[in-house]
Amino acid sequence: MSAWIADGCVIAHRLVGSIGAALLCIGWSGGALSQPKPAEGDAAPAEGDAAPAEVIVITGSRVETTPLDAASDVRVIDTERLERPGTQSIFDAATDVSGISLNVRQAGSGFGDVEVRGLSTNATSGGHALILIDGIPQRRLSFGGPYIGGLPFDSIVRLEVAKGAAAALYGRNALTAAIQLFSDPGSHTSTSTFVTDYELETNTVHASARVGAPLGIGHGEGGTFSLTASTVDSEGWREGTEITKGDVYLHAEIPLSGQDQLSVFGGWFRSRQSSAAPVLLDDDGERLPGIERDANLSVPGLNELNLTEQRAAVRYTRSWMPALTSKLTLSHWAGITDSQVGRPSDRPAEGTVTRRLSRDGLSDEFHDFVELEVLGEYRITEDISGAYSAGASGEWLEFIRTQRSVTTAELLESRGNYGGGIPVDYVTGEGPPASEWRYSDESRRDTTESVYGAFVRKRFSLFDRVTVEGGVRFDTFERTQVLPATGEEASTDGSAISPSVGLNVAAWKGERNRVHLFANWGQAFSPIFRAIANTDFADVDPERSTTLDIGLKTRLLDEMLDLTVTGYQLDRFDIVQFNAETAVPENAGDWRIRGLEFDLRVQVVDGLSVMGAVALRDAEITTDIAAPETEGNRPLGVAETTVTAGADWASSFGLGVGTRLRHVGERFGNDTNTFVLPAYLLWDAHVSYAATDWLTASVFGRNLLDADYFPAAFRGVSGGSGFAGDIRTFGASLRARF
Repeated sequence: MSAWIADGCVIAHRLVGSIGAALLCIGWSGGALSQPKPAEGDAAPAEGDAAPAEVIVITGSRVETTPLDAASDVRVIDTERLERPGTQSIFDAATDVSGISLNVRQAGSGFGDVEVRGLSTNATSGGHALILIDGIPQRRLSFGGPYIGGLPFDSIVRLEVAKGAAAALYGRNALTAAIQLFSDPGSHTSTSTFVTDYELETNTVHASARVGAPLGIGHGEGGTFSLTASTVDSEGWREGTEITKGDVYLHAEIPLSGQDQLSVFGGWFRSRQSSAAPVLLDDDGERLPGIERDANLSVPGLNELNLTEQRAAVRYTRSWMPALTSKLTLSHWAGITDSQVGRPSDRPAEGTVTRRLSRDGLSDEFHDFVELEVLGEYRITEDISGAYSAGASGEWLEFIRTQRSVTTAELLESRGNYGGGIPVDYVTGEGPPASEWRYSDESRRDTTESVYGAFVRKRFSLFDRVTVEGGVRFDTFERTQVLPATGEEASTDGSAISPSVGLNVAAWKGERNRVHLFANWGQAFSPIFRAIANTDFADVDPERSTTLDIGLKTRLLDEMLDLTVTGYQLDRFDIVQFNAETAVPENAGDWRIRGLEFDLRVQVVDGLSVMGAVALRDAEITTDIAAPETEGNRPLGVAETTVTAGADWASSFGLGVGTRLRHVGERFGNDTNTFVLPAYLLWDAHVSYAATDWLTASVFGRNLLDADYFPAAFRGVSGGSGFAGDIRTFGASLRARF
């Protein structure tokens, strides 16, 4: 089994002018020539001193290794878990990993946060967990990280989470983790997979089809390809939360010769959704009186998100000799976001809530990436060997934002149902006449960003027992913003050095059991550019993190038991926040999060496995420049405890049963620790039956206890507010493979 090392891509349209031309780009690149295939789980190498049965290229290192031998905590989610009935997104499955939470704003939504060790992906304009698809980093200047709903869920066959600071490997925004998604490359045997799901309470229909087959071109056996298409239509469980979306994704592998291979990736995504506004809560995390569970306080017809995304990339791999390869990846991504956001503006002291249009505009975004990497291996003696990786990358991003002119009077005249600026009594629904509140005149802001980086990484192995790996990356970045109407322009720049080092020791390497000790340390950064007054930039330093991990990995009783225990300290520095008193973003302070994480998998008997994932955290605001009184408090949104436990059973006669319980502890919704989001417990389960070798039917339920919960607080509304979790949902699924 082989998966691609994470790498970047360059904007093809800057080089050749179009997505189609980008697909024709070819360059030298490194890495194994074997095709990445669906993982069979967090596989360990063969026992004893024998060579591994299969080598997994994991995100925890830019050189080939296995999760057990890596000097970091790396978890692999395989195809079976991703295809679990009731799974709504790629990241649902990642909650089986300790320290990972998924904070979606509504079922099937494009919005959502992937939280790792208390930090979420889109909390800032940079993000904290870097997400990559087929080795290509996913960026957004408008949202911080990719829209979860815009990722090609049905084409993904493997997910990999490497926790810890990963900027030395992949550059900016990897403060807490690198999360890799790998799509199906196809195979030399033709296969077809068709899936359809229906959910009763939300009236959701999901259907997808994936075809994989020989390509019929290329060297030797020829190439392979996989083409996946999917569609979703949902009414949602709250009024006015309809979602429709569809996507297509292609992955092709073409061996050009015995030494050269071309990989082609491309996709299209379109989504339209009416979003749910955050719910106004009291200090105990309960809804204000009169606000029903299925209430949607967004402005009717004016809280919508329309997304269109296009992806295209190529990777050319060249094997110069058995111990030396190189690779070049080119990529172009384009996205259009048309959004109207109307939501509650405050939590009132008594009697009313105010709904207003807070944003209305059109964004065009483009991301181009190129990375050249050289990989090699060396052997000094029979017992001393190693590998290395070195390369450079460049990124170019463009963000064009057009803000439209909106007034209350215009909207009342054109739509008749706008509540902006109107206090609405949350018990009676009555309120005074419309206000003359105005948002802004039409304006346009153009933002460009460039990032250049160079990296080197080395791995050293001694007696097949001790592995030392380390590396460093240097990045420079610059952002320019222009106001076309006036010609005003401003720019800011900076640089960062990101080192990391790790150690893995095989303390016990027997016939049936293996025990490894590991430790790693790394630094990471996220350039947070906050613009004010259209062309002025806030004078802020990049957010930074330092992470120290120390842990234990085991494979016991012929891999029947898999246990990883990790202790860590994550220091987050120079946090960028908006200062309400000065109306300027600034470096507000620092956090420290210490934790213990446990990941357990036990194969009880053939067909029956149990799992557990526990994260215990001690989080503290160590410095707060604007509000020193919060120092010593727990940061907002960070739960002290998260626990996932479950079991899966597959019989010899086709019947399968699976269940998951997930507990998330109490969290504060603000840094003053006066607003609480209560703890909650979710229970999901499914039953499946393989009627034939090619057809499986399933029924599933999510949130079977019908917990009324809030996965995340929302800081955009003053006072207490949070996004409501989904209600109890039942559904059925059919999966056919040919």
